[in-house]
Amino acid sequence: MIEFPTSKVTDLDGHDGRLHSVVRGRNDYDVPAPPAIDSDEFGREVELFLSARHDVKAGRWPYEYFEAIGLDPAVPDMFRPLGVTEDDPVSAARLVDHAMDKTIDLHHAFVDHFKGAKLKKPQAERSPQSAGVDFLGWREFDAIVLENVHKALIEAFQVKYFYAFPRPEHHFAAGALIGEYGCPPHPSYVAGHGAIAGTTVQTWIDHVKLTDAQITQAEHAGRHYAHYRTLAGVHWAMDNTQGYELGRQVSAL
Repeated sequence: MIEFPTSKVTDLDGHDGRLHSVVRGRNDYDVPAPPAIDSDEFGREVELFLSARHDVKAGRWPYEYFEAIGLDPAVPDMFRPLGVTEDDPVSAARLVDHAMDKTIDLHHAFVDHFKGAKLKKPQAERSPQSAGVDFLGWREFDAIVLENVHKALIEAFQVKYFYAFPRPEHHFAAGALIGEYGCPPHPSYVAGHGAIAGTTVQTWIDHVKLTDAQITQAEHAGRHYAHYRTLAGVHWAMDNTQGYELGRQVSAL
């Protein structure tokens, strides 16, 4: 099994104070430590991963995987126009490796899906230059989403290199169950895509007037987007779950 460097302070210290405090031994965003490799908890992660990947390789939608982590296994409606379908599980891997791999892509999918939604910030509270111009309000919101996503990714990568947890590819020594598109070269825990999803969903909930049904749709899509990285064979389920929660914490108002 390939192991990442495990130095948590000495090799990362002295960078003009730009590294987040999690690298220095604090945990400001309440990210739990990953389980030990020889623990029953990690054994469960391996089972989940194998369940998902066996299904994907066999062309079956991984219903059992989603049910085991407490998610509705149905493909979110906003992803169906992008080609994701239960009939082709690799389509979910393609979504997070090609079609929607940029940091702003999930936000754009939300914009397309929730057409007509209004921002919570009243126009009267805007500056005189922007009052009454909703277009400018949405451009401001785009910037807020980007800022929160980038903050979440910075935090996620501090966590990655603090815990230096191996990816499935390293654990299985690049076996046949790794993803179709190869494995990123940085540690597994937590997932960057999970952080993107969590912060995008939370920012939308905080800033946009969504109905309860729309909030449910946003949560459903965000969590699916995060967990498609396990379907793609490059993350453990816990990476996605904790990355998502980290993203929500970083962006929460």
